[in-house]
Amino acid sequence: MQTENLELKKLVYLYLINYAKSQPDLAILADSQDPNPLIRALAVRTMGCIRVDKITEYLCDPLQRCLKDDDPYVRKTAAICVAKLYDINAELVEDRGFLESLKDLISDNNPMVVANAVAALAEIQDN
Repeated sequence: MQTENLELKKLVYLYLINYAKSQPDLAILADSQDPNPLIRALAVRTMGCIRVDKITEYLCDPLQRCLKDDDPYVRKTAAICVAKLYDINAELVEDRGFLESLKDLISDNNPMVVANAVAALAEIQDN
């Protein structure tokens, strides 16, 4: 995704979410390190929405980075993504320390991040 056009990126990500259901081996995203925090959040949100077990390993490292991102929007989006990942592969979430990362976000200085971390933990507990 080497375009600077945010609208085009959104469109491509929407396409990937739908396309990954039929072609999971081809759905890999790499924008989680983009300088733009909106792009990083969009990338991790899209990866979480794909919900295909085959790509969960590809999601782990970018998700770990996004949970510790400087931007609160990226962190809050990553928190919700952990709950989605847990729904796909609970063992992976536990093994990779994502639950501890969510618990750490509860003490974040941004209330939006805290609220999303609590919501993610509540969703995980319900499952």
